Amino acid sequence: MSKSKIFPSALAIIRERQALNRYALETIGLTRRDSPYREVYYINPEKAIRLLLEAAGLTELAQQGAVHMSDGANSFHN
Repeated sequence: MSKSKIFPSALAIIRERQALNRYALETIGLTRRDSPYREVYYINPEKAIRLLLEAAGLTELAQQGAVHMSDGANSFHN
């Protein structure tokens, strides 16, 4: 009988991170660039918004009219 592990192996985590990076590259156009201040990540905003609308089940609603996007961080004062 084998003991189940609480944490996955480092190799399993690396494989999953690479798969997630490939998915992000394909799905939202993720790109990474080095800068003097560290790594900077860019996304294709149109692809990202479409993915968010689809994930929230709002694609049909968005096709019927305008969609207002709000920055949630600005909704909180503290």
